Amino acid sequence: MAQLTDQAPTTDQSAGCLGVLLRLFWMLGGVPILIFLGIGIISKPNKALLIAFYWIAMIAIIMARLVDIRIFRGDTTDGKPATMKHWRRQAAIYFASSIVFFLVLLLLRIL
Repeated sequence: MAQLTDQAPTTDQSAGCLGVLLRLFWMLGGVPILIFLGIGIISKPNKALLIAFYWIAMIAIIMARLVDIRIFRGDTTDGKPATMKHWRRQAAIYFASSIVFFLVLLLLRIL
């Protein structure tokens, strides 16, 4: 009987160019994208498309980290292999902070 673990499965794939680009996206690129979309939501009169892109970008950041862990054997900040427990915690933090940021954007839009 197979034993279920919380450790991401290992594969023979290395963290090549695609893995590095994926890590750069979720670590460095994702949050600035959300910020720029947020500025657009505040300043543009037609904001529906920007709001959709905001939530798509937020989901893309979370999914990029999932792919990083599951396929490219992503690491934690201290160099240990990341697990699905790490992903769940990071996804919850990203999602909650995105909601708070979005609510702040809406309040700034009203004021």
